[in-house]
Amino acid sequence: MRVEIPIHPDFVKKETDKEKEKTKNVIENVIENVIEKNYRGKVKARMAALIRLIESDSAVTIEELARSLNVTTRTIARDLDHLKKLGVLEREGADVSGNWKIRE
Repeated sequence: MRVEIPIHPDFVKKETDKEKEKTKNVIENVIENVIEKNYRGKVKARMAALIRLIESDSAVTIEELARSLNVTTRTIARDLDHLKKLGVLEREGADVSGNWKIRE
């Protein structure tokens, strides 16, 4: 279950265009240099989609990823393990309340 607590807009850091561009470049770099070189076919497409989903919501759960990609939670867990071993992803915080971080 997720609970969203509203925050006054003045307290929310707005991402600048430069930060957005840097994030976009990191994602495209990961997909081009890691995903393209290490995976093929359906797995390559799923891994790229997985990275993009994590980029859009760093607090996304394995269950939500599995539903979005129409695969089992075990498949997502395996994919996440592969990406962590490749140094692409890391988990910050606790398993339940943590966030995913895409590394450069």
